[in-house]
Formats: sequence, structure tokens, C-alpha cells
Amino acid sequence: MAKRPRRACPVCRVLNCGIPSHDTESRERERKRVVAARQRAGYRPYSSAERREHERIIDAHVAAHGWWCPGAPDLDHAPHLVAPNGLDVDHIIPVGAGGQRVGGPKRVLCRAMNRGRR
Repeated sequence: MAKRPRRACPVCRVLNCGIPSHDTESRERERKRVVAARQRAGYRPYSSAERREHERIIDAHVAAHGWWCPGAPDLDHAPHLVAPNGLDVDHIIPVGAGGQRVGGPKRVLCRAMNRGRR
């Protein structure tokens, strides 16, 4: 078996420091694994048009109601107060199930509830 060449750690400059978080090869492998998993799952990042639409929807909701999650009776989720920047826009029909990214039916929910629906 061939020996691995000794190299200085790019973070602390010690030969083979052994600290996992300093291992750039491991970090790169993990990044590639995450990207591949997202691609297999059909993950697509938000477009700038969708981000602008979500900002507009949240701004209009906050102007009318404040930082208040309206809840979702269909999800058994009661209305409640949230911290600033704690609101998210929920696609009522998920994009993966045929919903539209821009212009489709959307509602405002707290970030915890919206992320929990996934």
C-alpha cells in the first residue's frame, strides 16, 4: 500500500494535524455529497424573481398584521407571535407536486412550521 504524502494543514500549518475540520479533502467530499443529494432530490434554489415575490408577500403581511403567524387550520397550527424575520412563504401546492414557483398559491407561515412541512 502506498503511503500518503505528508502535507501541511492549510489551516494550522502543522504536518498531518489530524483535526477533521481542517481536512479540506473531507470538506470538499462532504460538499460534493450534499450537492449530489440535492440534485437527486430535485432541489433547485430560489430564483431572484421568487425571492422578490416572497419578500413582497412577507412585507405586505407584516405591514397589515405585524410579526404574527396566521396559523394553518389544515395543519392543526394555531396563530401565534413570532420573532422578527421569523416568517416564511409556504407554497400551498408544493413545487415537487406540480405547484408553481412564481405566481402560484402561497401563504405566510412561521419558519418552523413551513420547514416542518417538508
